[in-house]
Amino acid sequence: MNKKFTLTVTETINKLTDQSVSVKEKILEAALQIYTMKPIHKVAVNDIAKLAGVSKGVIFYHFKTKDNLEKETLIYSIQKYFGFGIDNITDVVHTSLRIAAENPALVRFWQYVYEKEIHSGDPEFIENFFKGFMRTLSELLTREEVEDPDKTAIVLMALLDGLAIYSTFMDLGKIEDFESIILDFIKSRRLKK
Repeated sequence: MNKKFTLTVTETINKLTDQSVSVKEKILEAALQIYTMKPIHKVAVNDIAKLAGVSKGVIFYHFKTKDNLEKETLIYSIQKYFGFGIDNITDVVHTSLRIAAENPALVRFWQYVYEKEIHSGDPEFIENFFKGFMRTLSELLTREEVEDPDKTAIVLMALLDGLAIYSTFMDLGKIEDFESIILDFIKSRRLKK
């Protein structure tokens, strides 16, 4: 899996002008690009509209509010990087560490949405989002015959989230080292036969 987690502005614009991409997806791609290029507090809906090639009104037609746009951009980005094609824990670990190492701005955006929604927005949205993600991890761990998959999923996410937070202010170096440690932890939790 050698997927690059950041796109240049030119690549993004080319993708956004592709007729096969829906208007809503163009807006989400533009929002994702802008939120990972600029300081979050400086992102304006006008910036997103300009990159997407739509009016501000079109954005509000599809998302109603900037808050909804941010939440849907969070979901879109998670689906983009973790969605289809990730069907085992090794892929989850690898993808998580690659994002943390290669795109700490994306991690900052996720943290921003989580914090904002928990403290002044829609905490139920975040709670449901996390429950869904944890359920998926637990199911993957169950398939891999890991002891107490629910608790193992919590520890796994604590490890990955901790490394993601560190990536926002320091270089993680070789992610393969962290990947090996985490996968060894999971292997140690496999049920004995």
